[in-house]
Amino acid sequence: MATTNIELDIENITGVADANAQFIKTAQKFVVSSIPKDLMLWAGTSTAAATHGGDNSPTAVTLPQPTDSIIDVVRNGFSAEQVPESMQGFIDNSSSLHKATVTFPKYYIQAGNKVVVKPDPTASQTALVNYVDFLKVDDDCDLRGAVVYHACASEYHKLAAAAAPSDFSISAVAPVVPSTPSFTYTDVSVNDIVQPLVSISDMASLSATAPAYTKPTFAQPVQTFDITQLETFLETEEDIELAQGQLGRLSHELGEYQANIGVQTSKYQNDIQSELNEFNKENVAYQEDVQRKSQNFQKEIQQAIQNVQNDMSTKNTNLQKDVQIALQNAVQDFQQDVQEYTAKMNRYSSQLSQYQQDVSKEVQEYQNKLGLYSSKLGYYSQKADKYYEMASLQINMYIQNNSKIISSTIAAKAAAQQ
Repeated sequence: MATTNIELDIENITGVADANAQFIKTAQKFVVSSIPKDLMLWAGTSTAAATHGGDNSPTAVTLPQPTDSIIDVVRNGFSAEQVPESMQGFIDNSSSLHKATVTFPKYYIQAGNKVVVKPDPTASQTALVNYVDFLKVDDDCDLRGAVVYHACASEYHKLAAAAAPSDFSISAVAPVVPSTPSFTYTDVSVNDIVQPLVSISDMASLSATAPAYTKPTFAQPVQTFDITQLETFLETEEDIELAQGQLGRLSHELGEYQANIGVQTSKYQNDIQSELNEFNKENVAYQEDVQRKSQNFQKEIQQAIQNVQNDMSTKNTNLQKDVQIALQNAVQDFQQDVQEYTAKMNRYSSQLSQYQQDVSKEVQEYQNKLGLYSSKLGYYSQKADKYYEMASLQINMYIQNNSKIISSTIAAKAAAQQ
């Protein structure tokens, strides 16, 4: 059952390097399924009981090839009649009019490519199934051309599918959009001017000491008046004479006391004048020193103020310079950011343009592939349809020719019998 020449014919027609074996089998099955089995008796093959079943173990026959082209089923030399699987209970029931017998066996086809024959086959009365074997439609078969053409149609369909371009995808890499700088202007920062401290040496203290006035002490004379005794003489004892005597003593003592008061008062006034003269003398010296120190202090204040003004003027000038320099630096940094971003955007625009060109090129190439595929698809489809029709034509011609021959043979036999 060689198909070497069939393979070579397929390769020569289609140009494929190696003909697909499965396509050949499919073509063989197509031929067998398209032709009535009565015209395919020459391709029949019988099962072997030892290999496929049909004896007492197992009784069912398993066909080696899935097919419904069964030519005949024989049990112990008697041809079996096919019945539907639904009749299996009747053909194996002794009470049924449809019961199969040894001389009139019956069979039905079961799932799994199995043929069940009734009565059950035995070791001596085996069952054989004769079926159309598609593998016999080979190099030596009259239907070889139909197999070749049908397989060629399949090869052309495969070539059409292989010619299809892969799914379209962009291989070009899109450029990355540059990040936008902050464009933030930072305020100029300079050192603050620190107000200088005014330091004046003579401001802290004066060398002269302010004079102090010392109040003199008034030495009051001791009072020795005994008023209580006088009250005793008058009120208690009611002794006028003693009271008058006591009053005389008191008058004398008062005179002495007043005299002492006068002396002490005069001395006290002299001490006050003496202390005042001393205070005035010291105060004059103190006022002269204060006046001198105040003049020096005023001079130093004026000098300190002038120094502060000079220092403030210098620092203000430096500050203005620092502000201008810092402002220029900040503006230059900002302008540099703008220039760098502009350069990046220009480069990105160039890359984007190149990317668009690459994408357009890939799209055009894919469209060209699609056009080529469309052309090949049309060509291969025409070829596939052509060879499929040729295969069908071969089969139809085979059926017509063999049907005429069979009809002629039947007619000749009938005429001979008359």
